[in-house]
Amino acid sequence: MLIRYVIAFIAGLGFFLPDAIAQNYPTRPLRLLVGFPPGGSADILARVFATELEKPLGQPMVVENRPGADGLLAAGLLAKAPPDGYTLGVVVPGNVTNLLLYKGKDVPYDVAKDFAPIAPMATTPLVLVVTPSLPVNSVKDLIALAKAKSGALNYGSAGHGSSHQFFTELMNDKAGTKITHVPYQGGGPAIRATMSGEVAMTWVSVASGSAQIQAGTLKPLATSLKSRLPSMPNVPTMIESGVPGYAADVWLGIQAPAGTPRPIIARINAEMNSISKSPPMLDRFSKMGMIPMYQTPEEFTATIADEAAKWSGLLKNGEFR
Repeated sequence: MLIRYVIAFIAGLGFFLPDAIAQNYPTRPLRLLVGFPPGGSADILARVFATELEKPLGQPMVVENRPGADGLLAAGLLAKAPPDGYTLGVVVPGNVTNLLLYKGKDVPYDVAKDFAPIAPMATTPLVLVVTPSLPVNSVKDLIALAKAKSGALNYGSAGHGSSHQFFTELMNDKAGTKITHVPYQGGGPAIRATMSGEVAMTWVSVASGSAQIQAGTLKPLATSLKSRLPSMPNVPTMIESGVPGYAADVWLGIQAPAGTPRPIIARINAEMNSISKSPPMLDRFSKMGMIPMYQTPEEFTATIADEAAKWSGLLKNGEFR
């Protein structure tokens, strides 16, 4: 009889413990791992949310940049972090597409098993930009030049498996071009390489590239969505530019290590959705050329799973077609 009461007592602790953890959480500073150098869209948005989350959580949130392999290094660190809600990480499509490129090899995490998705921050189209010295003024010009100099033109990316790479390889596939990949350790370095003419082109978010576009140090050719951006009404879409069926965007979110208590995940999800719906944040999204996303942890988990299906047709045996 005593054993039965002890078992019942322990079971009761298991039921109430997560709620108690969430009610007391957090009691110390948090850290947010970003797998890219400062200056890129993931870093910019991570810092915005970190600052905003500090207010309702009542604790500092330190952004920690751990660049390498398009977020693979930071994701690997997050997968091994204690599942206590004090270490979070930014998740981007590259965390998923790396698995397609490496086919599960040399990837220090399993997307489906090692993480607990919390919430998306936003989705953003990218803008195709070229170095000002390149003698093109449209995507049609770029395609013609790329075909005339097959393999000679190059593009910069945030790393192997990055959205920049997938976006350009999608263009190579649909337009029949062969533009060569040059990976960098983040979007910031790729932007600087394009500005200097080290590479011919790259993709930028409005947040990370608008200043350079306005200054004339980057030349915009097209945006990646099906419709034009309100913040760049004079820049055509890829479809308008003669690449039928081209449409792509980049979502960015926050996740935790697998096993993080559900009440903590629910708490951060609620705070993030509240932040995203606030008028000041909506205004900031507009200025950054981003579109807010409001999803439950389950919905965001489905979004991440859908990413692999979206891009798998572009690859064959771990290589771009």
